[in-house]
Amino acid sequence: MDIQTIINGLLAAVSGLVGWFGLEIWSTVKAQRVEMATIRHELYELREEMASTRVHREDFKEALREVKEMLNRIIEKLERKADK
Repeated sequence: MDIQTIINGLLAAVSGLVGWFGLEIWSTVKAQRVEMATIRHELYELREEMASTRVHREDFKEALREVKEMLNRIIEKLERKADK
């Protein structure tokens, strides 16, 4: 076996390893692209859901004001009963 055959064999082995490594990286990148597309889609759906189900600040303040008014009426009635 001459030196050229050994060099060719080593180069073939190294080229095969580099090719395999490149293929692994490429498949990982493709999988990451698919995963990112899925995440983007889920984020878009979440944004839509949040926009339709969130409570606006003004609505919350109005509801809270109504609850406070009811509590104040209850407290007033209790104070009137306690005074009797």
